[in-house]
Amino acid sequence: MRPELTALRTQLGVLRARIDAVAGDARAAAPDPLAALAGATRDLVAAVTRSYDRSLGGAPGVAHLMATVAAARQTIAEIRAAADLLGPRLAAATGPLARIRDRLAAGDPVARAEQVLATVRRALDQIDPLLATAGEIAERLANGEGSVGRLLSDPEFPEDTKELGKIIKRHPWRVLEKPAN
Repeated sequence: MRPELTALRTQLGVLRARIDAVAGDARAAAPDPLAALAGATRDLVAAVTRSYDRSLGGAPGVAHLMATVAAARQTIAEIRAAADLLGPRLAAATGPLARIRDRLAAGDPVARAEQVLATVRRALDQIDPLLATAGEIAERLANGEGSVGRLLSDPEFPEDTKELGKIIKRHPWRVLEKPAN
């Protein structure tokens, strides 16, 4: 048993003996309020002793409680030792993860992807008017509008082009300049 509990038990015994002595003296004298107080105090000490014996189980209960506290302290010491061993290992394992996290934060892949999408959208927005203009030009050519449209819709134009090609091959001076002879 712990020395503190033993000392408490001894002091309770001394207190009981004094109360009994005072109560005995009070009983010998005329009954008065002091005797009643002494009896109530004796009853209180008896109740404390019963509580000690019943609630804590007396000396064996206190010994069991002390063993439980000692086991808990041992478990806590083992957990601290494991945490002390785990700390450096955890730091070594998280070092590369921290570098990866820093790279991801520095590169911010989500922001980069959003930037690429915005660039693609701007490019598409610029292509749309060009496609509309090209479609309009193709429609005008198909309708025979403008100089080129009239040439493409002229049924004689392909034949005239062939004839011009033959002339350029055989007699280029007729188109460009006549040689001086």
